[in-house]
Amino acid sequence: MTPRERIDAGDTIQILMPWPPSVNGYWRSIIRGVGKNAYAVQILSADAREYIETAYRACYSQSLIDLFDDRRVSLDMHFHPKRRGCDIDNFTKGLFDAMSKAKVWKDDKQVIVANKRFRKPISGGLIVLYARLANQDDLDMLETTEVDPAASSGLW
Repeated sequence: MTPRERIDAGDTIQILMPWPPSVNGYWRSIIRGVGKNAYAVQILSADAREYIETAYRACYSQSLIDLFDDRRVSLDMHFHPKRRGCDIDNFTKGLFDAMSKAKVWKDDKQVIVANKRFRKPISGGLIVLYARLANQDDLDMLETTEVDPAASSGLW
């Protein structure tokens, strides 16, 4: 069965992704123009561009292109960093952007569940994703809140 057939059948599939650059080094600012006409522009860093290419090859080799189309996604993410002491939130943006560019899904807004876990560091780093279509419980959570909105009144 292809990954698409397994997803369509309701299965969870395993996706192996290379370790992304930190969001702290994902973008670079450059100055365009001179004097009063100067302005800053954000561009992808060389590391980010290289990662996007590597991630595309990983997605292509695992037959993940157009896997989710525009359907909602649930992920259980296992982060095997290059070394201990990483900030887990610094690596999701690059991963999701690269998977969007590889057309695994149309937009990373489709990911409505993203559980993150640190695991044992390994050489080079690795992210193991367990992906499935969002189920009805996941979708129902989008329409509910576990607290009374009035309860936050006056807290900040």
